[in-house]
Amino acid sequence: MHFKVNQKMEAIIMEQEQECSPQTTELIEGIAAKTKLIRNCIIYDQEGDLEEDQIDFDSILAIVGDWTGYEAGCNELCLPLQSIPPEQYLAFAEGLGRRLSESYGGRECVVYLFVQEDALELRFHTVHNYEQAWLDEDLDGYDCPILCWVQD
Repeated sequence: MHFKVNQKMEAIIMEQEQECSPQTTELIEGIAAKTKLIRNCIIYDQEGDLEEDQIDFDSILAIVGDWTGYEAGCNELCLPLQSIPPEQYLAFAEGLGRRLSESYGGRECVVYLFVQEDALELRFHTVHNYEQAWLDEDLDGYDCPILCWVQD
């Protein structure tokens, strides 16, 4: 496991990371419980009504380019800023990545956490061989604070 942050995120977490609180653990479990495996991708299904045979993958892949883009696009969650304390950002990302991996046969996961003005944006995907990372390697090129947790 390793993680990267840009300078803006580093200024927020400043080595304050600690274990997940019971509330943060509950959030991880709630998100993981609403995922399912579709075409070898872990997909967040809030309503529980996604059916693989009803998805036009050719059209979607023509827009997003690859399975990593599909997965990251499907797995965009906006959370209230107060839902995760800043000192738990890394513990949350690691906890979610490990929970998803355990739930889906040890697949390698990547978890992104973006701090927006009034919300936390969460995205995640599995590692797809021969596909590029969803974000550029240089996280400092982005305007908002970003944490990227990668399972090795």
